[in-house]
Amino acid sequence: MGLNLHKIVRGTINAVNRDIPCELYRSTGRFERDMDGEVTAVYESPVSVKCQFQSLSANDIRQFEALETMTITRRIYLYASGDPSKRPWAQWRPLGRAGDVIKDHQSNLWTVGSVIEDFSNEGWVCLMCTLQPTGTPMIVEGDSCDDAC
Repeated sequence: MGLNLHKIVRGTINAVNRDIPCELYRSTGRFERDMDGEVTAVYESPVSVKCQFQSLSANDIRQFEALETMTITRRIYLYASGDPSKRPWAQWRPLGRAGDVIKDHQSNLWTVGSVIEDFSNEGWVCLMCTLQPTGTPMIVEGDSCDDAC
């Protein structure tokens, strides 16, 4: 059994940068087309997660080949299940589904772009996420909402 340093310093981390309650919308990999031909991604019903938001440096952004991107990008620590079927990124799920979304406590939507660090077996992952424009359309299974839910 390895030493989980993150678990050891967890209290100190929260004293400096507290957890924020968020919702994780996992992509189903499906899309629906409306009467105008617009295509909208379909997501599973959300699950509650705890997240911490941190800035990315210019060097971090360059490293992830997003230098030309004029967006708001953040590092988000997500306290995630070790169960591969519940992890918030495509590599670990059947059919290579991607495009998961996190809704923060202010109802902003953040698209999961990549995994920076994977410690899901220890209960957390570090994600690079991009803020989506207000009103980004999404369809949630079991919900009648067509706009940003």
